[in-house]
Amino acid sequence: MSDSKVDSALCKLRVQYNARNSAVVKLVTKASQWRKIGTRGRRSKGRGALNLRITSFAGNAERQSFVPCPVFTYASSDYAPSSVPRVHARIITFTTCVIRFARRRADPETRTRSRPVYELAYDVLRGYEGSEHYR
Repeated sequence: MSDSKVDSALCKLRVQYNARNSAVVKLVTKASQWRKIGTRGRRSKGRGALNLRITSFAGNAERQSFVPCPVFTYASSDYAPSSVPRVHARIITFTTCVIRFARRRADPETRTRSRPVYELAYDVLRGYEGSEHYR
């Protein structure tokens, strides 16, 4: 046999070996599959993280989260000029307020579920000058 025939036979054997029975090819394939699975998990968590966080923050009534929040209300003004409306905006702040899941009901006509409704509940109100009940 000449050297060229031996080289071509070795090349053919190498190609067949790598394509069909190589443990290295199997390991590389497994590694790439694991890498794809990890990337897919990171993508799904990254895209839906905000929605999941809002759901877990407000969807469970037993695990309510307390946060400080400014609230805009309207109060009558006795000192405003006649050209200005008698209502002006004033900021009052809650020391703690709770965002909690209020209700979720189905629409009987379309038989689809409506979006969940969240309500704002407060414990202590600071800066409100109207009633002793909220001091």
